[in-house]
Amino acid sequence: MAEIEDLDEQCDGLLVRSENLQALLLLQQRFTKAINCIYIDPPFNLKVNGDFLYRTDYKDSTWNTLLHNRIEITTSLLSDNSFFYLLCDNNGNHLA
Repeated sequence: MAEIEDLDEQCDGLLVRSENLQALLLLQQRFTKAINCIYIDPPFNLKVNGDFLYRTDYKDSTWNTLLHNRIEITTSLLSDNSFFYLLCDNNGNHLA
């Protein structure tokens, strides 16, 4: 992988293509208290797997833990004047 000199100066944003927990852990090392907006769109807990590239058949407790772990890391990344958005459906709103 080639390195780019002064990457921060050449970019006005960052896109990480990764499993979201791994991405959050990576970002945590450099961006603690530095991010102004985070949007999380977890897999809906549909109780069955459909035509998705990811699981949608979690037990409620597992799905809740999945969210909790990500939200916990997310809060360490957010600056004092920031926004946090979490998209859930009717199956998960009461759990999140």
